[in-house]
Amino acid sequence: MAGCGTPIGTRVLQMISDAGFQAAEVDPKSAAAGALVGASALIVISEAAGGKGGVQPEAMKQLMASVPDDGSLLRLVYLSTHGVERTDKMPFNMQNLFGQLDKLRAAEQEVQLRALKRIASYTVVRVGSKLVEDEADACAVCELAPGDALQGDAPASAVGGVLVQTLSLQSAINATLSAAPMPGGAGSTLAGADAEAHWDDQWLKLSGPEVYRRGLVKPSAADTAIFLREWSQGFLKDGQQLTTPIELEEVEDGVQLRFMSKGGGYRDFDDEETDDEKWAAASAAAKGKKPRATSDGALLIVAEAASAAAGGPRVRVARAEMEIEGGGTRIVKEMSESEVLTRLDKGLDAFEKAQR
Repeated sequence: MAGCGTPIGTRVLQMISDAGFQAAEVDPKSAAAGALVGASALIVISEAAGGKGGVQPEAMKQLMASVPDDGSLLRLVYLSTHGVERTDKMPFNMQNLFGQLDKLRAAEQEVQLRALKRIASYTVVRVGSKLVEDEADACAVCELAPGDALQGDAPASAVGGVLVQTLSLQSAINATLSAAPMPGGAGSTLAGADAEAHWDDQWLKLSGPEVYRRGLVKPSAADTAIFLREWSQGFLKDGQQLTTPIELEEVEDGVQLRFMSKGGGYRDFDDEETDDEKWAAASAAAKGKKPRATSDGALLIVAEAASAAAGGPRVRVARAEMEIEGGGTRIVKEMSESEVLTRLDKGLDAFEKAQR
């Protein structure tokens, strides 16, 4: 671990030891080839997130250079701070007056772009710049969200728990997420089955990732699933279509809305057609063939029954089919996705109102 001298670093070291693993300190300033030989994971606590004793952005290149080339290091976890993707918004624009967040973003990219070539996976965890210190044996929990969507200072024991969990969870692989205190401070300390259910529900947000969730007051999950399938048909009607052509597929508990590339000659509004694509389209037209539509990502929209973590029934939306064969991920259809979620919210408002 790099950044062991910080309070959160000390805590995470203890948690790793309690879990039955061995951990050692790595000095980023003197890290050299061979420093990480034998290690299966590396946790890096940034100075911005952990305070004095944490790793400065300028030290990340040397630290990453010490990562072995043989693929023996399986996980790299970097503790960063909120706001690196929101430097144009308050209060983060003030925090970035001297480029602090820009430097931190560069350090994150060092992890994502350089280290990913040498290891199996990375995880970037973003937190508030002042973790709330609590008892050493505290069992606090926090809220998670994909990307850079949250703010606020979470309990140190909760953040420590998140960092340790990233070492073994599938949903943490190549993921960037935010951790923040629970809304309103509700359920900030949980134990046993309640804590397990909470964390399972929070990490669920990273699968896809999730882009929307809404609790339902009166409708049942079964009735809502029927509504979702009927509601989605509106995107096929004249005047209600998206700029991206779509395909609908009924799934268990809801519907999958699939964005199609070049379906029937259509293409995205903002896309620029390459010379190869123009040649392929012209060749197909000359032969009287219609370009075949292929999936360019999807939204899985489902109604879920009540659970211990969720409480009552709810609607969740997660991205799907984002992997590209051969590696990489598809570009998010931001305009179309936003339009879908806006219409979904309005549709659910009307649906719930009709149930009262």
